[in-house]
Amino acid sequence: MTTFNTGNFSSSFNFEDFSSRLNEPEAELIIVDIANEVSSSQVVKPDIEDDQKRWLIVGICLHSVISPALRKYIPPVVSQLYNKLKQTDKIDAQTFAKHMKRYKPTNKELNYEAINNNSAIPKVKGKKDEQKYNYDVTNDVDLTKLFMITSMAHYTGFDDTCDSSALLGIIVNIDTFPVLPQKTAKKLRSDIRNPWAHCNFSEWDVIKYQNSFQLMQQFIKNLLLPVQDETEILAQLMQWQTNGLQFLQGTTLGVELVQELKNETRALSKFILDVVSKNDMSFQVVHKSILSIESSLNNTLERINNIETQSLQMNGDILSLTDAVTGMQDSHKADFESVEKMKTELHNIDTEVTGVKNELKGTQEALKISTLNFQSTKSDVDKNTLDIANIAKYLSYVRPNGKLFFYPPDRVSTFVSRQDELEQLQEVFEIRSSETHTQVICGLGGIGKTTLAVEYAWTFQTFYPGGVFWMSAETNEALEDSVQRLAIDTNTVGQNAKETLVKHLNGCAVFKTDGCL
Repeated sequence: MTTFNTGNFSSSFNFEDFSSRLNEPEAELIIVDIANEVSSSQVVKPDIEDDQKRWLIVGICLHSVISPALRKYIPPVVSQLYNKLKQTDKIDAQTFAKHMKRYKPTNKELNYEAINNNSAIPKVKGKKDEQKYNYDVTNDVDLTKLFMITSMAHYTGFDDTCDSSALLGIIVNIDTFPVLPQKTAKKLRSDIRNPWAHCNFSEWDVIKYQNSFQLMQQFIKNLLLPVQDETEILAQLMQWQTNGLQFLQGTTLGVELVQELKNETRALSKFILDVVSKNDMSFQVVHKSILSIESSLNNTLERINNIETQSLQMNGDILSLTDAVTGMQDSHKADFESVEKMKTELHNIDTEVTGVKNELKGTQEALKISTLNFQSTKSDVDKNTLDIANIAKYLSYVRPNGKLFFYPPDRVSTFVSRQDELEQLQEVFEIRSSETHTQVICGLGGIGKTTLAVEYAWTFQTFYPGGVFWMSAETNEALEDSVQRLAIDTNTVGQNAKETLVKHLNGCAVFKTDGCL
């Protein structure tokens, strides 16, 4: 006799209904459906707020993607400058009486306290005893420290001791780096890296999260790395952005994703801990936050492992069910053979056989009609299933992964009606699809003009393979922010807001009928 542990199965499974269907020929297929139903209902979500998740994902990208790329990008540029200064200014053999006090091209004052352990020399009457400093700049790493404040110059090489803030500072402060990477590095440090270190979770909303990835991607492109390196780094950013969306949307998290998040969080925690021992105390807040998130990820991973253990138990129970069904089918086969033998014996009785044949004929006709009805019903179900799938795709609130430029605001879940207005807009655009055409939605304030435009952008996004662009013009500041964000992605940033707008609109003209603005 086979026993089953029913406590491991989904609460929606009806065992009484199942037991009544065990004698059906499709019993094994029914068991497979049950197994799929059970596994699909197991969902695990980490107990971390969305703003903390966004903050964590951006921190991982700064530490594990951006920083390693800069550690390869910086040394050749700095080494060339160091060799030049050794020849022109002999910076590797300097004294207090004769040393380069300012970097001539930018007139920047150099900080010799940051090298050769000069910061440890005791002060005299509260002032630095600069006469005792060792002014020899013996390598290119020490050269970069001259451009940094002392508290940021504790790294020993272009390695794990040099964090993203120092790496970005090197690019910003040394003029031999190209102008475009310098500008992007400065923005990346002020808009992303410094706010991240301040650990104010409330500012890490959806917009800041998206802008962070856009700016990091643009920064990598501006470095003009070898194609293979750039492609690999951008792929890493895209992978983390995708993982971040799964992390944020509360979808089922697999063991691999949670384990990867845990490993990267632990590496980031260890790095911050090393920085804390050398840098100011403000990083302790960051370290404490990362430890809290790491603890939540550990709990999530444990819950997933428990579910996997339960799943293995379910698989064992399902195998037992399969064996039971096989036994029942064998018994059913023996019974069928016995019935056939009895039918052969009863065939000799003409009167009873005639009655049985007549009854059997009527049963077959009824079965034929039932089969036709079943096929018709199944066809209707299949059609309805396809319609539901199309409607679900049509009404999706998930942003398309394959579209490079898609900027409308989130879809309004409560939007209803306005079907005539939507169809009217699309009909005009289709008629004028061979040219650039503008339509204006007019109406009183609050009537729903913006909401109608958002619904149109989502509903007919496939009609614009070149992308759907969005500019908010409620205020001058909102318009400038929208133009700036689009200009970064389309590489049309100007010297000021007006020039950026002109360049971007001219750039959008390239898309012609492929895009929507």
